Amino acid sequence: MSEALKPCPFCGGEPMLHWVRFGEPSDEDQTYIKCVDCHARSGIATNEVESNAEWNRRADAEEVKALRAEVAEAVKALEECGREIAGLRAELRRQSQELERAREIVRRIGEGHNPHRKCLAPTRCCPKNRLCFPCLANDFLAQPAQKQGEPK
Repeated sequence: MSEALKPCPFCGGEPMLHWVRFGEPSDEDQTYIKCVDCHARSGIATNEVESNAEWNRRADAEEVKALRAEVAEAVKALEECGREIAGLRAELRRQSQELERAREIVRRIGEGHNPHRKCLAPTRCCPKNRLCFPCLANDFLAQPAQKQGEPK
């Protein structure tokens, strides 16, 4: 005789035995247990005794404790990864801003090319009112990097 079924481990509802038959009743019939409230179900077994045993099997308290500790450790690791990713994103943003500043210098140099690479006027302006490469480079290096969230 099979053991009595325990309540559903998820909702405490009543379990019910179900038969899976392929045509007429035979030795090849299969069974499973299903909760009438939340519809949780066991795996398919070859007979009622196996179905009941599988449904009634519960995790050991020590096993549950170990799994919870493992999950907590994984959550901490994921949180650390999230913080690391946030730091990498901030660094990428900073480097992207630096790159944009460098591109702007190159663009400005292309507009007012000075082959002598030195300022031609004492006011630091080249002909056509454009800065030369050394002035632009000095301006670039003298500017502090923009902080995150500041407008360009």
